[in-house]
Amino acid sequence: LQRLLDEKELMKNIKEPLNLDDATFFQNVSKFPIVLVDFWAPWCGPCRMMAPIIDQTGKDYQGKLVVGKLNVEENPLVARQLAISSIPTLILFKKGMAVSTIVGSVSKNRIDEMVKMHLE
Repeated sequence: LQRLLDEKELMKNIKEPLNLDDATFFQNVSKFPIVLVDFWAPWCGPCRMMAPIIDQTGKDYQGKLVVGKLNVEENPLVARQLAISSIPTLILFKKGMAVSTIVGSVSKNRIDEMVKMHLE
């Protein structure tokens, strides 16, 4: 119970998306109960269009969900391990396990539906 309270308290203090990398990716997605990861690259137009939506999702669910971003160009190992072949890709991790994936540019409503389905 104390661990759960500590996780919730830690999540409340995260106000910006986490910048994830190959070295710490799995450690970070396992640290929090639920993490939405945006796999993107700077040259990807749809990724840039999705960025403000992803940021807003983090604000909307602050304390309930952590948002992370992984630049696949700078961090190809995790992208390869997770078989990311198109970007943007959003993967929702629950207790370190991938539970839902969205590939491509989508509406805020579609992201909200995915998140709400997995919130406890």
